[in-house]
Amino acid sequence: MKRVLVFLAIVWAGLCACESTSSSADYTSTNTTQDAKKKQPVEKITTLNEQNFRAVLAQYDKDNPETLVLLTTNLGDIKIKLYSQTPLHRANFLRLVKAKFYDETVFYRVIKDFAIQAGNSDRPKLKTLKKKLGSGYRVPAELNPTQLYHKKGALAMAREYDNNPEKASVPYDFYIVKGKVFSQAELSQVAQQSKISFSAEQTKIYTTLGGTPHLDGMHTVFGEAVEGLEIIDKISQQPTDKSDWPMEEVTIKMTVLE
Repeated sequence: MKRVLVFLAIVWAGLCACESTSSSADYTSTNTTQDAKKKQPVEKITTLNEQNFRAVLAQYDKDNPETLVLLTTNLGDIKIKLYSQTPLHRANFLRLVKAKFYDETVFYRVIKDFAIQAGNSDRPKLKTLKKKLGSGYRVPAELNPTQLYHKKGALAMAREYDNNPEKASVPYDFYIVKGKVFSQAELSQVAQQSKISFSAEQTKIYTTLGGTPHLDGMHTVFGEAVEGLEIIDKISQQPTDKSDWPMEEVTIKMTVLE
């Protein structure tokens, strides 16, 4: 699944290569109380496919209003807020979190000053769970680049670039933006080369907090890290092999907070 963002990583490198002074880089506890012994209700899982996914996710969005998720790694915690403006992506992600899908995954692609990517694995248990959850669908794009954009800490879904003019997202793979801080001149260059424009708010964020502005309008941003930006930094700085896979495993556990 690394192919879903590799093209943009190349683009990122091309954009940064023109800079003269900036760095070049792309993109359980046991409880014996009576209450704890009670069996918790098991949520019925509907297998999603191209025919039913939209209706199922729309209903899931209505039935599951939570917007805060804790992403726990062996390097620290990241608290994530999911956007209500992207109901299908929020529902899809929340559904996977509640199914403990991501607890079987690791960050498999890390590029300094670009992004950290996760959401899939070849582990047998995950393959079985994926078969139950369904994978024969793509989540329709919910793009809003002037309001939901690729600032540092942004949560977005990966997507295929071939035969996907609608920019629909793959169902499992996500990334969190690390990015870099841009000067005004550098941001203007990104705007020109990517044929996009930035609002005053975007300009302020990209020139102070940073991000990956060339991805705006290309991928659906459906949440952001509200705590733990320093953990994103730490993950992004992990040594990797030639395929951008961290040399030491960065594990994932996710919990719905509220």
